[in-house]
Amino acid sequence: MTYNFFNCESDDEVMALFFGAGISFNSGLPLANQIKYIILEQLFDDKTDFSELIESNIPFEVFIDILSTNSDISKIFEIFKNGEPNSNHILVAKLAKIKKIKTILTTNFDLLLEKALEEEGLKEGLDFVRIYKEEDFSNFNYNELKDKLVIFKIHGTIDEWDSIRTTLKFIASKSLSEKRMSIIRYLFSTGTHEKVLILGYSCSDIFDISPQICSIQEEQKEVIFLEHKEKIMEKIEDIKIKDENNPFKGFPGKRIFRNTDYLIMDLWKNCENLIGKYELTKSEILWDSTISDWFSSIKDVIATNYIRGSLLEYVSNFEKAIIYYKSSLIDANNINYERGKIAANSKLGICSDQLGNYNDSKQYYEETLSISRKLKDKSEELKSLINLGNVYLNLGNTKKANEYQIQALSIAEEINDIESLSKIYTNMGILFFNSKDYENAEKFHKKSILIEEEIGDKKEEAKSFINLAAVYYAMAEIQPEMMAIHLKKMEYYLKKSLKLSRQVGYIVAEAKVCNNLGYLYLTLEDPEKAIKCFKISQRIYSETKQFNLLKEVHNGLSIAYNKLR
Repeated sequence: MTYNFFNCESDDEVMALFFGAGISFNSGLPLANQIKYIILEQLFDDKTDFSELIESNIPFEVFIDILSTNSDISKIFEIFKNGEPNSNHILVAKLAKIKKIKTILTTNFDLLLEKALEEEGLKEGLDFVRIYKEEDFSNFNYNELKDKLVIFKIHGTIDEWDSIRTTLKFIASKSLSEKRMSIIRYLFSTGTHEKVLILGYSCSDIFDISPQICSIQEEQKEVIFLEHKEKIMEKIEDIKIKDENNPFKGFPGKRIFRNTDYLIMDLWKNCENLIGKYELTKSEILWDSTISDWFSSIKDVIATNYIRGSLLEYVSNFEKAIIYYKSSLIDANNINYERGKIAANSKLGICSDQLGNYNDSKQYYEETLSISRKLKDKSEELKSLINLGNVYLNLGNTKKANEYQIQALSIAEEINDIESLSKIYTNMGILFFNSKDYENAEKFHKKSILIEEEIGDKKEEAKSFINLAAVYYAMAEIQPEMMAIHLKKMEYYLKKSLKLSRQVGYIVAEAKVCNNLGYLYLTLEDPEKAIKCFKISQRIYSETKQFNLLKEVHNGLSIAYNKLR
């Protein structure tokens, strides 16, 4: 099959390009999972921990966020200064030279496209412009640039480290700035081109780009998505067919299953009379040593054990995370590093809380509160108060829980910490729920969800959906005339939580959702569905050693099997 995406016989801009890391693979640059593999290999001597993290669904953005919070990762990104353009970059550069491509958006940090353009005699500023700074994303004037190739480097560029640092800030907050959103909308909705060809993109950036693509409902561009396959095989299907990991499900367009090298060769041959004969170009670089240099820079500091603990905590191995956090606390105590003590104690409290060891959690959080007050650090004091409120809530001491939440609310409003406000609203919702004031519980959980949606905190949003579903279940019990409506709302929010939890690899929330769905289906007299849900919870709680939560699951299974006789 031949492809005529760029219409070499026309002067109109038919196709814009969107490409990810996959197009630089033939230049020797690593893909996200390769970087993750080598870093984990350096970090973990314990092969069990290493294997668990490799097999987990931890998003690369989360992985990098954990590393960047606790170390200088600029050394890792030095990798992207290397490499030579391959056939993908060369074809794009040649098509740009004859003005068949005028708009490109890329998530890549590397400079390979720029090198290819320069080798074609194109000059930055004169023939092409790069837009990669936060302040420039919403200020570009297309009419002024319409005679030039415009390259939007939405995640920044390696020759301007500050642009990447800004990206990492948004990854850490799990959001995409409004300025960057405008570029996504331009490419997939409002631009002058007709179609978007997508190459080398995994759709894995679930915290920034993918949600914004999903949010575009009107004036959608036609999308041609290349799904790389190693074999020469070819298959074309409607872009809407794929269910998972598909932000283009609502768009018109096609998904092409084909080897990238062969597709590029076909595209090249369509314009061969204008750009010359096709040639497959590849190169290799040695990048493993860059990771080793980064690891050497953190090896002798307390961050190493903290990073290990953070990664295992994210995948819900709380028992093993506690071991690493305790080592990190010992390291901090040895050098009397107060902020290291706060960080380690806080994490130990969180993991102990997840395992149901609430008295241990209380002890760790009391220590963080004492140190933060000694340092006069309002932000850390606020976190400690919220955490202590949670612990007392779990211990059944509503009065103490309420006291800590009120103290926390005062500080959160004083320092305008909206993320903490969200957590406080959640806790207030739980307090009202426990006192059977379901209307206020619903109100506070919805207030929390609004903030979580705004700041892009998908893990907390998933938990808030569970809390809101529990409110509707309770309402159904006390309002039998509204039972059907409340149970339908409960199912709706639990399914939203389940989808979000699986999307970000948050298996603790997935287990809780499935347990709650199991009880919902028991109420709806559907024991077979209930058993399927309980089995998922049973597996996850067993794998994550949260044995204290298995009793409720086993009780649900018993009821379901009895209903089936």
